[in-house]
Amino acid sequence: MKNVSSKQLTADLNAVIDDAEALLKATAGDAGGKLAGVRDRLEESVKATRARLVDMEEAVLAQTKAAAEPPTSTCTRIRGRRSASPLPPALSSAC
Repeated sequence: MKNVSSKQLTADLNAVIDDAEALLKATAGDAGGKLAGVRDRLEESVKATRARLVDMEEAVLAQTKAAAEPPTSTCTRIRGRRSASPLPPALSSAC
């Protein structure tokens, strides 16, 4: 199986969604009973897939930003808590 990046998967899904939306627009005037049902299901699937894709892109972006941030040291976390609660002397002098 080929290793696919999330960028490539996103691009492929966007292409499929765009093609499905073009098909929906092209068949908008067809009033056939079976086609109308298929169009309705396809339209709902496209909307749901686009929403999930947006959520996935936002999650990947958030993870990327979080990974790019420098880690917080223990001393930094302790200093941030000093006003909230007193620290034991051993910890106060270490940071």
